[in-house]
Amino acid sequence: MDINKTYCIITPLQKILLVSSCLIACLDAQVLFAQVRTSVQTGLWNNTLTWNCLCIPAPTEDVVIAAGHTVTLAAATTINNFTVQTNATLDDAGFDMMVNGNFVLNGAYNGGGRLRLDGINTTIDGLGTKALNGDVQIRNGNKTVLSSANLAIARDLRILAGLTVTNYGIVTINN
Repeated sequence: MDINKTYCIITPLQKILLVSSCLIACLDAQVLFAQVRTSVQTGLWNNTLTWNCLCIPAPTEDVVIAAGHTVTLAAATTINNFTVQTNATLDDAGFDMMVNGNFVLNGAYNGGGRLRLDGINTTIDGLGTKALNGDVQIRNGNKTVLSSANLAIARDLRILAGLTVTNYGIVTINN
């Protein structure tokens, strides 16, 4: 050994602890940063072939329905951030959708299910339409409608007591 250099000797137990710490840090990072699941074809929400992950999006994940695709719900669904791109459609098939993060609707949201916008201090944006039956409810946490928003809602918009919705954009309700 060179006497002018300092060496660090790691025991097998220390190696295990170091690797375990790294794995835990990676898992924590996945929880902190939601995965984005994007449609790759038209299909059912619960069909793994509909999504880029070959999985069904988890409630803590972000979802994007890509342009040209129609995704149809098969059950009530909860998601984090939700985006429907231009020329894309979500058909709720009468099932409720709960969005716990930001909501961006640039395409169409069709069906008779209820859209529940939850989450604290989240935003609403887009140039799309929530068509047919089924109301939109803002149930938890204050919301901001961004200045770029120009949304049309075919039925009721319900804001529960005690919440503030700051509207910098346009929201048209046609009931």
